[in-house]
Amino acid sequence: MSVQSTLALDAQAHALVEFVRTSSHELPHSTAIQICQALTGPDKLAARQLRDLLSAQGIELKHMHTLKALNVLRGIRTYRAPDAQIHWEAAAWFADAPAASAVRGSFSSLAGAADFLCKKLGKDLADEELEFAYSTL
Repeated sequence: MSVQSTLALDAQAHALVEFVRTSSHELPHSTAIQICQALTGPDKLAARQLRDLLSAQGIELKHMHTLKALNVLRGIRTYRAPDAQIHWEAAAWFADAPAASAVRGSFSSLAGAADFLCKKLGKDLADEELEFAYSTL
């Protein structure tokens, strides 16, 4: 079983071959397919497996580069570690205690955080707290 990816197995193998090529190594496509099929488990385990499998082919990668390779296999062109997820935190601040918040939200998308803040701003405007609403914006 290969890692969860938006890419087909053949495309994963092609991506791995290209990734390895950037570090001046050659990896046959058929071997890349076998490696991709062997990767299982959560990110840290899959990274360790990938590092070991590439090492057996004479290709040594640092752990950071192995994590980047996992992202490439998933079709993600980012340099963040695979486990890293951006979380947006929003809070409804109060004019009398701006350092404290009774209402907080943690969101996995910017859109969710923006919706939260817009609802709070809309409530402030509806309650005629215009000065505070303007400073919040």
